[in-house]
Amino acid sequence: MFPLSDNALSLREISRYWSREIKPSASVLELLIRLESAWWRGELVAETALTRLNLLGHLFKSTYDSGLVFVVDDQSSQPEIKELPDGNVQVDLSPIITVPCADTEVWNDANCALAYESLAGTPLLVDDPVIGPVLSGIKLTHETFIKWLILKRYPLPTFWGTIEANDDVLLSAQAESTPEQRSKRGSRGGSGWDKADVPLIAEMDALIKSGNARSANDAARQVAKRAKGDGTLESKQTRLRKAYRRRFGE
Repeated sequence: MFPLSDNALSLREISRYWSREIKPSASVLELLIRLESAWWRGELVAETALTRLNLLGHLFKSTYDSGLVFVVDDQSSQPEIKELPDGNVQVDLSPIITVPCADTEVWNDANCALAYESLAGTPLLVDDPVIGPVLSGIKLTHETFIKWLILKRYPLPTFWGTIEANDDVLLSAQAESTPEQRSKRGSRGGSGWDKADVPLIAEMDALIKSGNARSANDAARQVAKRAKGDGTLESKQTRLRKAYRRRFGE
């Protein structure tokens, strides 16, 4: 059964499988919230017809009580405060989502960025009986998920293909990283074994983040025996350590 060979999995499925492997441990719900937040922020692009803009517009126009409070950009976004008969006050702490205007036809991803960020910051919809299943049913391709993991520096799980099987995806993710991420890694340098070293570099990062390696040098020592090339074990360790630091700036 494992690793899975499906081309796409729902956020619900990914969260369930990923929770069995991730270190430090995280619950299915915690991972689902993280994935849905990444979707709202545009970090993950789904393989479904549903878009952030479509769902935002539906939530805004719907009479369904999702627990969200929508305000138009020029309206007050302060929480509603109601004075009670006994002299106490009641403050409405519902998440406030600011949209650019009341006309959804002129909305776009740029002018709805603030609304997306607000939705990414609230887990309210995850457990919603109507909206929750829609969000958790969003599907990602294997490549989209792996690229996101790499860019966010999560250890690569094995439930959906092995590290070795992801060589091309790893290289593609490096190429698509932001200028800021590339500048942190510095110049590429290169030893001629760049592609072959990619899965080992990812494994080193997983060792360090899980606490099973104390440093880049320690992680390189643990994986060097599987590095390709005719050099000595020490030269391979040095090559991997330098490659890791070029990529992650550490």
